Amino acid sequence: MKVSWLHSIRTKLFLLIGVLVLFTIAAISGHNLYKFRKILEDQIEEKTLNLAENSMNAVNNQLRLWQGQVAQTLIQLSSVDAARQSTYRDLVSVNPDFVSFHHLRTSEGKTQTIFFEFTSKTKNVNFETQDPKKISTHIQDETLEWVKTLNPDTVKSPLFLRNISPAVGVPLFQIAVPAITGKNSLDWGILSIWQQPLVHLLPQEEKVDSFLVQADGSVLISGATQEVFHPESQRTQPLVKVAISGKSTVGSQKYLDETETKKIGAFSWSKEFHVGSIVLRNPQAAYEAINKEIWNTILLTLLILLGVVLVSYHSAGQLTRNLQKLTEATQRIATGDLESKIEIHTKDEVHALGTSISDMAGQIQTLLERTGAAARQEKELETARIVQQTLFPKKDIESHFFKATGKYFPASECGGDWWGHFTTESDLEFICIADATGHGAAAALVTAIAFSSCMMLARTLQHAYEEAPEKILERFNEVLWEAGRGLTTMTFFAAFLNKKTGVLSFANAGHNLPLLIPSDAQDARLQKKGGKTQRYLVMQNRGNPLGLESSAQYTKKTLSVASGDKLFFYTDGLIECKNKMGIMWGKQNMLQVIEAKASASPEDLKEETLSQAFSFFDETPLEDDITIVVAEIDKLWTAGAPAHG
Repeated sequence: MKVSWLHSIRTKLFLLIGVLVLFTIAAISGHNLYKFRKILEDQIEEKTLNLAENSMNAVNNQLRLWQGQVAQTLIQLSSVDAARQSTYRDLVSVNPDFVSFHHLRTSEGKTQTIFFEFTSKTKNVNFETQDPKKISTHIQDETLEWVKTLNPDTVKSPLFLRNISPAVGVPLFQIAVPAITGKNSLDWGILSIWQQPLVHLLPQEEKVDSFLVQADGSVLISGATQEVFHPESQRTQPLVKVAISGKSTVGSQKYLDETETKKIGAFSWSKEFHVGSIVLRNPQAAYEAINKEIWNTILLTLLILLGVVLVSYHSAGQLTRNLQKLTEATQRIATGDLESKIEIHTKDEVHALGTSISDMAGQIQTLLERTGAAARQEKELETARIVQQTLFPKKDIESHFFKATGKYFPASECGGDWWGHFTTESDLEFICIADATGHGAAAALVTAIAFSSCMMLARTLQHAYEEAPEKILERFNEVLWEAGRGLTTMTFFAAFLNKKTGVLSFANAGHNLPLLIPSDAQDARLQKKGGKTQRYLVMQNRGNPLGLESSAQYTKKTLSVASGDKLFFYTDGLIECKNKMGIMWGKQNMLQVIEAKASASPEDLKEETLSQAFSFFDETPLEDDITIVVAEIDKLWTAGAPAHG
């Protein structure tokens, strides 16, 4: 029987394989692109916030220094004009960034100039082609008018700031320091400074826009000349509005600017000087890099696909010939005439095979074969689930140094989460947590690779990797890359606890950041946020997921632990699984539980967290695996001494 190429199984298999592989590539690429962009945005937002805080701290320190210099100058004033002039000249000449010093006195409602000193460094490039004498006159006039607006009865701030650039035509700002010299007399020291000293304290990275704003939203300092001479230009920025609202001293925001370009920004506000550092980033360049890598991966996969499809097409031809022979044989068996030639005009081999096997015995045989295959597959999945359960610690960890308890909930028969613990021979406790992409048999296979690799490193290579979690991640990355070539990835957090020194060394490959929870709510390591002391520290460290690229570099960070400290590890399923309304439980809810139960035992903290999470899910099937691990340092342990017991 001859089958046309259009209806042939060979052609159908060719098309089916092509469609399935293309769909798989698109699904994996889309998922990875979404996940990587989300991770990247979080990292950019966190880095931007750090830049804003660091720059604001540097600006605060510089302003305090200048305030002290001006205040000290006012204190040392002499009634002799020659001595006063010498004091002013020394102040202006001590720093090439100082342009002028103006001493004014407000008494009985009148403000008058006591002395004015202008820089002798008039060759400064900032003067450009302008006449320094005219600039000196403008500064004196503008400063006098400004001080008149400052009511002595309401002056409470130790320092006043303003951008004088638009008024004098060169990039300058001023600081004004008041000093009470009599019952109804107030002296002012006003220092005019080039903008560059504070510009250099702002982030100078590429694709970063940074500037300082005052309480009215106007620009005080900026590296962009147009913003300095047009200080109102940034008032409409959404982040500026939030910063000057006074609701928080730090914050970050993602938004679209007036050109519909996505921006990630952060601010840090100084209540001391009423000025804020604004840092804006355009993440588009990072997106383009990820998109390029994804497309390169797709193109490489398509080339491999082409070879696979050609081989499959050839193999399908052999399969159809075998099916043809099978069709003829079953037809002869069905009719009882093994020697006769039967011609059946059908469109493909499968139809011919179905026509030939028409009797009840053939249908029963087919049903039995299918039932047996299904039973075997179900048994294999059950076996895989049982095997995977053996990869986790058999029971809670109890040692003389610390104890750890964990729990794992797979979203299907086989999951992609795993956590482990190994004790080395050199007073080190190794603890790790991992999350393979997706869940099911493929993810379970990746966790098995991670488990076996950890076993090997812990038992045979522990001295080579002692307190070097970043090296372990680099080695794991090579293993997963060789196994999956970027199609299957895993996040991984590895940590070493030194029982002698109390040093926690850790490295991160794209995993959710664990938390360190001191036993004392007033622990000096804890930080304040929004006026309130947090009960936890975030173990900040970032890195790409394992298996994403052939070679990757990871960094090690360290923390010092204390007796009673708890470590909280989790996978993203805990905060990203949803309830019946499609709403995720979220990181904020998890942190609220930790704040409330920070002093509880590891077991109670773990169970309370899971109880509230699953109560929120309300029996909704899990979309991702969930793993949580809580460890605690022995309360009787001290650094430099043997562990208790």
